[in-house]
Amino acid sequence: MRKFQVPTVFEDISVLDNLIIASIGSRAYGPWAFLRREEQTVLNHVNEITEVIHLSGRDHELASHLSHGEKQWLEIGMVLAYGPKLMLLDEPTAGMSPHETIETSEIIMKISRDITTVVIEHDIKFLRQIGQNVTVMHHGSVLAEGTFDEIADMARVKDVYLGRKG
Repeated sequence: MRKFQVPTVFEDISVLDNLIIASIGSRAYGPWAFLRREEQTVLNHVNEITEVIHLSGRDHELASHLSHGEKQWLEIGMVLAYGPKLMLLDEPTAGMSPHETIETSEIIMKISRDITTVVIEHDIKFLRQIGQNVTVMHHGSVLAEGTFDEIADMARVKDVYLGRKG
């Protein structure tokens, strides 16, 4: 599953309803989500997700009332509701406040314990927080791979990203 840079949530419905709709699309629940015997299972699943995405207790708040960062978290939750094995995130911190960026790193670190997570990001501080294995791309090719600290010390990475060569 992938999540693009600009959040796409259903603004006119609640956090809870956004996550329920996403759950219905999953193989685990599908159209059976609203059967009485499945309803509580879906709600439990959604409540677990709201804990992970730092929106616990805000189930009935309209998505339109969330900050930009919180909408990003909600969309990450919607992807989680689907039950992916792989999550692709395109610049998940674009436009976020510093506080929201820190919380997003916590969310992604927690998610990546159970789900393979690939993040495309240009925010170096954020990458330092979440980066376990880093791949640096330049003109569509792999420039370098390694830990964040290894990558940060590579002369060729500095040359390209500081504009000295390219």
